[in-house]
Amino acid sequence: MIFDLSFLDLELEAAKTGSFSPVLTAHPAFRAIAEHEAELQRPVWDADSFSTRFSAAAEGKEGDWGLAPLFQERERLEGFRDWLETEKEALTALVRRQLERFTGVPLHPLCGQL
Repeated sequence: MIFDLSFLDLELEAAKTGSFSPVLTAHPAFRAIAEHEAELQRPVWDADSFSTRFSAAAEGKEGDWGLAPLFQERERLEGFRDWLETEKEALTALVRRQLERFTGVPLHPLCGQL
């Protein structure tokens, strides 16, 4: 499995600097979250609404998006990110074993990259 930590990296950098780049809101993970929230009929996720809520979280005035941990627990999140990077091979092996255990369907060729 390929662990893509790029979105987490963008979020952590934004929390560290207090501003985010347009790359964050253009990231496929951001778009996936936006689509998920829209399907649940929750507030819109776009660059403008994210900017507003990001600023509120940075000032400690958390709203409804749960962005406060980026600021309040950034060091812990950075540690978790480092752990994921360090343990990605072991985690990949674990996921692969679980997939093989619970499915009789042959793994997709991309899973060979696991």
